[in-house]
Amino acid sequence: MVHSLADLCLRCVAQNLGQISQASRFLPPRDKELLIERMCRHRQFSGPVLPSVTYHLFGPELKRVCLEDNSQVTDNLLEQLASSKCQLTYLKISSCKSVTDRGLEILLKSQHALVGLWLNNFGPAISMNGLMSVQAPQLSSVNLKHCDGLVDVVLGKLAQACCGIKKLSVTNCVKLTSLGIEAVAASLQGQLEWLSLDGLNKITDSAIIALSQYCPNLKTLLCHGCSRVGAGAFAQLANCQLKSLDLSFCYGLADADMALLATSFHHIQSLSLCGTPVKTDGIVKAIKEMQEVTELQLCGLDAVTDDMLEEICTTTGHRLLSLDLSSCTSLTEKACSHLSRHCLCLQKLSLSLCREFTGESLLPLLRDQKRAQRLKSLVFSGCK
Repeated sequence: MVHSLADLCLRCVAQNLGQISQASRFLPPRDKELLIERMCRHRQFSGPVLPSVTYHLFGPELKRVCLEDNSQVTDNLLEQLASSKCQLTYLKISSCKSVTDRGLEILLKSQHALVGLWLNNFGPAISMNGLMSVQAPQLSSVNLKHCDGLVDVVLGKLAQACCGIKKLSVTNCVKLTSLGIEAVAASLQGQLEWLSLDGLNKITDSAIIALSQYCPNLKTLLCHGCSRVGAGAFAQLANCQLKSLDLSFCYGLADADMALLATSFHHIQSLSLCGTPVKTDGIVKAIKEMQEVTELQLCGLDAVTDDMLEEICTTTGHRLLSLDLSSCTSLTEKACSHLSRHCLCLQKLSLSLCREFTGESLLPLLRDQKRAQRLKSLVFSGCK
């Protein structure tokens, strides 16, 4: 591996930070931010080194701080970061097992310029109460993935205080219920454009209905595993400007519901139905109605057969950019010929675990120079 001169210089500074006179004076702010991130990643916040880090690298000029996967990151370190009087625009703290609610609250309540906030992978013992002290009017992107202790009240208070949030992920925040999502919808309203509810198996129809009532500008909604939500609730999202919808493993969907969804989502561009119990007729009819679909994920659907794929490709193949058919075990080599014949502009294709495929029928596509050059990803894991 060849390293750039800048990387080598930063590595040298990191290894000798305590011996460099007036390092804080000569290092530009962006280099300080990079050093904090790299030294954290390489677990260089140990006892003897930590005073040099806080003295030379922490300061009011910092704008972006990323602390990941390091038990050396403690409440004390976050308190010293807050006392440096920095006003961060971007903060990420992830998988730092020594951090508690106390450290998060001390740091978060001092940050009023945040635009992006990532707090990921905190266990159930961390209540995330520090989020209730956030007062950042410019905050627009929040990622709280795998915050196992996050509850409805805390999420609602955050949305109420920072009502400019446009992008929010609460993926796998397992304690959240519909009440938290309803509070988010009521507070953020037209500001909210992107929302991930993946893994929230406690939410029900009322959460989705609240989004349909309050969030007309919602463009992306990810509901992987929201098994208690039915098609009737999803259909009400017709009031929104949805372009991307993930209904993977939403077991509340039935074949008869697909017609209802199709009439509600004419303008959907990206659709995922992975692991749903819908059947052949429902899928085909829905996709035919959704005349702007360019990305399809149909992973693990036994209902996807060669004949069904031919119908889909005949209807949408000329515009499909991405198609995922992984683990569609009913498909045979014949399906590849349909892809070759009708899919003219594919950029991504996954056929993983489709054990009857050899790929020979895709040769016409791959031999067509223009079409082959468009392909950015082609996955055949577990095929013949």
